[in-house]
Amino acid sequence: MASMIWMFVDDNDDDFKTYQRAFRRMEIKMSEEQLEKELEEVKNERVGFEEKLNIVQQSFDRKEEELVQALSSFEQIEAIYYKANMNFLGQKSIVDAKKYKYETARLHDEGDEHLEIEIEYFSLLDELQPLKLLKEQKETDMLVAKESIDIIGKEKKKAEDELNKILKEVNIIDRKLTSLDRKRMSII
Repeated sequence: MASMIWMFVDDNDDDFKTYQRAFRRMEIKMSEEQLEKELEEVKNERVGFEEKLNIVQQSFDRKEEELVQALSSFEQIEAIYYKANMNFLGQKSIVDAKKYKYETARLHDEGDEHLEIEIEYFSLLDELQPLKLLKEQKETDMLVAKESIDIIGKEKKKAEDELNKILKEVNIIDRKLTSLDRKRMSII
């Protein structure tokens, strides 16, 4: 039993452990120096990009009301489009049914009934065309509203991407330092 305990004590009392601790301290120091160097290199660029991001953020905040209005407008336009589409589809189904009767009467040539169905069919077709145009107009309005909503957030996203690209190297070194330095490590 004593030899087992002595084996663990002797194993943990190796000379390389002191070298390993010294190496870890040197690596932490070198990483901290490299981090400071990287921070200095990107400090001016970072400040510039942060200012640009803040300007874009303020612009985005000012446009927030515009965004809310655009979303509300989009919902209304979408509802109007769906109503116009349903009116068109309803009228189209009536026209299709009348077309079937018209073609059947024409095929069997039932005289005056054929003419009445033909007049009714073409009048329904005339009623269908404005509904189709209205539906297409509302669909175009809906697409334009969606595009305006998409454009509102582009500048902010672009500025954030530029800032993240600049800070990428700093974040990599900071993560490396966190994994090496026990003082910076967290339990989480």
